[in-house]
Amino acid sequence: MGSWRTCGMTSRRFRMPKLAKAGLLICGLAALTVAGNQEARGGVRCKPVHGFVQITFAPGPSCASPVGVCFRSSQIGGIHANSEATVTSVTPSPDPTLPATILLTQRVVKHLDDGDDMFESAAGAFDVVSGDGVFLLTVTGGTGALTGATGHIVEYGRLDVNTFNGSTTYTGEICTAD
Repeated sequence: MGSWRTCGMTSRRFRMPKLAKAGLLICGLAALTVAGNQEARGGVRCKPVHGFVQITFAPGPSCASPVGVCFRSSQIGGIHANSEATVTSVTPSPDPTLPATILLTQRVVKHLDDGDDMFESAAGAFDVVSGDGVFLLTVTGGTGALTGATGHIVEYGRLDVNTFNGSTTYTGEICTAD
């Protein structure tokens, strides 16, 4: 069964006080989903993944985002890839106690070093003052060996609030057919 520690949320490593509730909720949902999937894994192989992401803000004519926000990134660790993220929505937090928090959704395409692509949908929260953020990425498929892939990845870290460049840590699980 998944645990809170799986998401790296120990008091020593997780320093996002304004987003702690959102992070715990997202991580808890991911842990419950992973735990629920462990019972019905006939013919499915799941691989834990952990690592780091370097993120670069990528606006401009090639950005197909309806809100004009795109990112490029490179991942190391359990996933070796370059990716593009297209933000599909940005919503201010409806909670008046979190006035600096925005909620985002995005679509991500990861181009893995082995030539396959992995597709993800993501939802998360970002503090526009501190730059702290947390996302739940749901694996929705891929190409090659990742065709039909599923899984969840929790990503958390910090972006520079002036440039929107930054880095995050990720942990999760990717499941593929045997």
